[in-house]
Amino acid sequence: MFKQTVIALSVTLLSGCATLFDGSTQNLTVSTMNDKKPEKTLCNITNEEGNWQTTGGNTSTIIHRDGNTMTVTCENEFQHGVARLEPSFSSYYFLMDFPSCGLGLFVDASTNALYTYPPTAIVGMHNISTPTEPLKPVEFETPVPLQMRR
Repeated sequence: MFKQTVIALSVTLLSGCATLFDGSTQNLTVSTMNDKKPEKTLCNITNEEGNWQTTGGNTSTIIHRDGNTMTVTCENEFQHGVARLEPSFSSYYFLMDFPSCGLGLFVDASTNALYTYPPTAIVGMHNISTPTEPLKPVEFETPVPLQMRR
């Protein structure tokens, strides 16, 4: 009985609450607005923990949590769009980890489980403007004086 109590107490003190309950990953849904070709839209999701890809429309993927800004870039042959997501800090778990002498806080900080991104990234798609060709100089013939024409 004593051994089980020590193991349970050790696991509680050495593991972070946020890591146990929320984990170091989360589900992120990418939703594109004004998307003319959602089936052809490719979205790149980037933060300091990694890169992920998904298609446009309303698709979900699992990403790693991080305390830094996440960038979602979507594009197809006609449009492009960018969204930036700021993570929120879970102070609730911070307070839960404090009684364990900060050991749980160290675990949660190392897994980034204390941070959460919004569940949906809404990317507004904008038309790609086609670059115009530079104007070519207009060539004129050298004028011939009237008296020379006969």
